[in-house]
Amino acid sequence: MIVREWWFMGMRCALRHGAFWCPCGYVMLPEEHPWHYLKESELDELINVHGGVTFLGKLHELSDDSRWVGFDMAHAGDMVGMVPIRTDEECIEETERLAEQVALTGRETK
Repeated sequence: MIVREWWFMGMRCALRHGAFWCPCGYVMLPEEHPWHYLKESELDELINVHGGVTFLGKLHELSDDSRWVGFDMAHAGDMVGMVPIRTDEECIEETERLAEQVALTGRETK
């Protein structure tokens, strides 16, 4: 379930809760963006984000065909037992860091 949607540096962002309610952050890749047609493994080499890129595809909750890149906060050190310790606020901050990378790369190629 999408918890929050917002815009940062001209990029559409979203936060949802994944397994065990761990926060996950996503940024939409505009169709004209140079990363739009790359594979997840290729993006993981280009993007510096918490835990690496763990998602590339459609966010079905948003009911559109947009392509999103994302990460989750469900890695070692992110949970105590089955309880997440990362907050939505931390995820929002990291999502905005991801959005900045997407935005700046998109501007370099124009």
